Amino acid sequence: MQIVGSPQAEIPKKKGVSLCSFLLLISGRRRYCRVEGSSMIPTIHHGDFVIYKPIKIEKHKPLEGKIVVAKNPIKSKVLVIKRIYKASSKGFELRGDNYWHSIDSRRYGIVKPSNLCGIVEQIVSFRND
Repeated sequence: MQIVGSPQAEIPKKKGVSLCSFLLLISGRRRYCRVEGSSMIPTIHHGDFVIYKPIKIEKHKPLEGKIVVAKNPIKSKVLVIKRIYKASSKGFELRGDNYWHSIDSRRYGIVKPSNLCGIVEQIVSFRND
């Protein structure tokens, strides 16, 4: 399910890591994680890597439609990758792009701003499709 008003082509999807992204990763200005599951298909697939920019919520207010990395509100040591569906003063409603296969705010409710870790800037895929 594509979220209206959120073009899924907004984040570059590449077959490898660009030199710029690599330098930002080794300098600590960016982080990465490997995707497990199908909650963000068709945008992000199982096995892809995402490169994200860490944020401090006091300085950055992520916009609706952006894909973020956040601490799972139920299992705080687990990260989730979801799209901001709705932002409010109480927090963020996060949803996966794959409506039928996503455990998201429809199940665990609003996510506190302090749970947001970063904004996804690049998707790195090693698949051959």
